[in-house]
Amino acid sequence: MILLENYIEKNIFRQTYICHQLYLKKKISIKETAKTLDSCPTTINNDIEVISEVLSEEIADFEYLGNFCRMNFKVKSSLQILTQKICKRSNFLLVLNDYLLGSFNWTKIAEKEFLSTSKIYQIRSQVFSFAKELGYLKDNKNILIPEKDLRYLLISLSLYTGDRSAIPTNSMIENASEKLIDFVENHFFSRVYPHDERQIILLGIQ
Repeated sequence: MILLENYIEKNIFRQTYICHQLYLKKKISIKETAKTLDSCPTTINNDIEVISEVLSEEIADFEYLGNFCRMNFKVKSSLQILTQKICKRSNFLLVLNDYLLGSFNWTKIAEKEFLSTSKIYQIRSQVFSFAKELGYLKDNKNILIPEKDLRYLLISLSLYTGDRSAIPTNSMIENASEKLIDFVENHFFSRVYPHDERQIILLGIQ
């Protein structure tokens, strides 16, 4: 859900973008990236350092070449896994997920996610703004989300962070889903689903 990107913390958004560029291009210009993200080169360098720490297990090699940064990821590391590790650090996504799963006590959410009182109320305001923009915010600060939309939201959050706690897991359904995808790939339009797309389909069916 693209709207979620408007509420993710700016540093998380930048780091996700930079990770995508490095994954696809292997090398990026610090100055051009700063211009694209309306930031300064120092901020981009700081973001790259954070990425190198968060994704240290997935990075094969990494170096600065003047104004450029080069980063190669290990073959087994998919872009989805990389971005999920970055997005797991988004307090907004974590708190929204807790709220959608029925945790309406903001103090308990703050304790669970190790957030200060001021921070949790700042995020609460963002959650209500998000709900209002989607038309889910009713009178008295009540958020009412249609079940279908709630399922879409939970899938989106799972794709962002890799947290599948909101998605029920049934091995029989998962195995049957895998067979269904294989059948479609073998019988319709020579379609082959990349790993990330396959995961979206499996989450949707679950």
